[in-house]
Amino acid sequence: MSYYEPPKGLDATIYSPYVDLKWTNDTGHYILIQTYVDRDANKVTFRYYGTNPGRTVEMEGPVEANPVPHGPAVYRDDPTLPKGQQKQIEWAKDGWT
Repeated sequence: MSYYEPPKGLDATIYSPYVDLKWTNDTGHYILIQTYVDRDANKVTFRYYGTNPGRTVEMEGPVEANPVPHGPAVYRDDPTLPKGQQKQIEWAKDGWT
């Protein structure tokens, strides 16, 4: 998605009730999670602190492949709008597998 910051594909769901980021603390130690919200920048940041388990991380990708075109527009009635008025609040984007 063009509006995500790189690296693409390492995001997690932010729309309830769908959650796709799950993890387990297998370090045997406590982990502190600090959350920062920057409303002006429309950004949420999570910082994780804990005992260094001595692991290393290597990353390859994600790879953008197999474009998936977005579906048709979806319209929903909103009784708060005047009759006959439409208001677009989201825009479809093509995806990737």
